[in-house]
Amino acid sequence: QVSSRFTDLEPGSLVARSVYYLDRLGVFADISGNEFQPQRSVRRGEFARWLVLANNAIHADEPSRQIRLGSASERPLFLDVPEEDPNFRYIQALGAAGIVSGDANREFRPNSLLSRAELIRMKAPLDLPPGQIKGSRLELEERWGFTDAAQIPEEAVAPLVADRSLENASTVLRTFGPIRTFNPFQPVSRGEAAIALSAFGERTAQEAVAQLSALPSPTPEAETSPPAAQPEPTSPTPEGEPSPSEPPAATPGAGKIVTPR
Repeated sequence: QVSSRFTDLEPGSLVARSVYYLDRLGVFADISGNEFQPQRSVRRGEFARWLVLANNAIHADEPSRQIRLGSASERPLFLDVPEEDPNFRYIQALGAAGIVSGDANREFRPNSLLSRAELIRMKAPLDLPPGQIKGSRLELEERWGFTDAAQIPEEAVAPLVADRSLENASTVLRTFGPIRTFNPFQPVSRGEAAIALSAFGERTAQEAVAQLSALPSPTPEAETSPPAAQPEPTSPTPEGEPSPSEPPAATPGAGKIVTPR
């Protein structure tokens, strides 16, 4: 059981756990309030932000896996994503990394709903090395057996074939389960997006949070107290002479008046 700041998630569910760990990593910092709205469809621009943040947080210890965020000084790669767009840095980053590309009009369509085919197409390059994103439609039919394999867009075929090679770490299996029909154009819900982003290959958001918790917290420097005063050493005195700190010994007969004979 995890305690999430969002009150509209079913406790103990896969969505609740995925949202909790990603939120701990700062992926959902842009969501204010206490509702995640897991059934609401996710938009392409919103998913681009979450995708970059989740990847960079889960691979925080691997600089080579980090996606460099775009800068406001850069020329926009997509005509419909200007510098003022709240998701510009993340969409620009994915475009510069070659993970996403624009349509014939050089547009990203950030406000369009994200489809299942687009989800796998955008995420597979971050799950596997670039050389492993390959596969034919025949391999897609053999490995997945989707009843609607002929309807899957050509640009999503190779990512889906590559995703199947991840076995239990497959985004399709983890997010949608052992489905027989893929429904490539069906919109992805925010809850499904959270499940998909909770792991990249074998690396999970839960492990990333555990690593953060295991880091030693900074502690204030210990205050140094002045050393305790040591007694001053006494200088040695010649044998037979009284020590200056001790009273002289009493002499026999002292204090009596002696009358000479």
